[in-house]
Amino acid sequence: MLNFTKNYARNPLEPCHIHVRKGSTVAKFWVVPQVRLAQAYDMSSTELRGLLRVVERNQELIKRKWDEYFGTTCKKSGI
Repeated sequence: MLNFTKNYARNPLEPCHIHVRKGSTVAKFWVVPQVRLAQAYDMSSTELRGLLRVVERNQELIKRKWDEYFGTTCKKSGI
C-alpha cells in the first residue's frame, strides 16, 4: 500500500521519490529517471537490495500516486 503522508509529502518540486520506513529505519529512493537509492539509515544492504527490487517493480504505480497526490507529473526535477 502506498500512502503519501504529511510528514514526507512536503515538496512536489523535489524530484520524484519515495520514503520507506521499517521501525526506526528509513530509506529514500529516487524514482526517475531510474530507481536508485538516495539515502538510508540503519538498513542492511540485504534489506536495501530487496527494497530496491520492490520499488523497481512498482515504479509506474509510485509515479501515478505521486501525480495524484501532488497534481503534478512525476519527473526528474520540477525546479
